[in-house]
Amino acid sequence: MAKQGSLSLRLVLSTIINIAVVYLLTKLIPGEFEVTGGIQAMIVVGILVMIFNAVLRPILSIVTFPLKLFANLIAIIIVNGAILYAVLKITQLMDPSLITLTIGGGFGGWIVASIAFGFLNWLLKHLLS
Repeated sequence: MAKQGSLSLRLVLSTIINIAVVYLLTKLIPGEFEVTGGIQAMIVVGILVMIFNAVLRPILSIVTFPLKLFANLIAIIIVNGAILYAVLKITQLMDPSLITLTIGGGFGGWIVASIAFGFLNWLLKHLLS
């Protein structure tokens, strides 16, 4: 029974928060977000948002998971590429008889190097922890 009570409480709190958000949006961005019908209409909108969040959000989270995963992977590749680029530029300022760094293969080479760098970094961190 405790879980049902806590679920009910979460739904009530979610509804109250959504009603407050609807009210705040009508005050903060009145040209873009407008609700007519007074507080009753705001309550209805808040309840509808709570229902859609409770029912559709889990389904949409599952459906959009591949897109989220893809976006995260792209972000990781970009960050690793930026790190490698910064390291490359710094090493180019150093004496070439002491150190050189080359990432060949054009754009594709950078992608492969970024993916390999990130994967090996992750793997070694997990193996050593």
